[in-house]
Amino acid sequence: MNALLNGFRRYVDFSGREAKGQFWMYILLSQLILVVFAVPVFVTGTLMYRDVLQEEPVREAVTGIVEQLNEGASSDEAVQMVIDEVIPVFLSCFQNRLNQGDATVRIFHVFLALSALWCVFITVPTISATVRRLRDAGQSVWWVLPPLLAFVPCALVSQLAGLLSLATLVLCCLDSERTEPGQKRA
Repeated sequence: MNALLNGFRRYVDFSGREAKGQFWMYILLSQLILVVFAVPVFVTGTLMYRDVLQEEPVREAVTGIVEQLNEGASSDEAVQMVIDEVIPVFLSCFQNRLNQGDATVRIFHVFLALSALWCVFITVPTISATVRRLRDAGQSVWWVLPPLLAFVPCALVSQLAGLLSLATLVLCCLDSERTEPGQKRA
């Protein structure tokens, strides 16, 4: 727990170093808290989707597409039917479910909001801890940027960012470099 608190105490400290154990303990604890918030979102969301999929209008739309495919419709036609028929019906039924406001929907919204707030709350401390960890491992702090590129809504950039994020993950796993703070690398 001290690693998590230390990460928040140094949330805007982009200088210095972060030991490997302390960094990974911070990451572990912050992600465990996110999982605690995300599990109820997943469970309640699954229950809501299950209920919506069992509603008659959705079942009729899906059955219609299956019948069209059995009669020889192409896959392109099936995709178009999903876009034109199933998705609007599903979204309408899902919106009706949200408007009913039962306990499942309320739990879903509360934990979804908590998850989002937690993600916003840990963003800057996680970036600063990663910068310190990369510096401690003797790597360029610019390696912190590829994971942030994953938020760019472009498929090619996101795929590239995902690959570079793996590189950043590997660099954070390296042992500490044996130089004094402020000393240049060879």
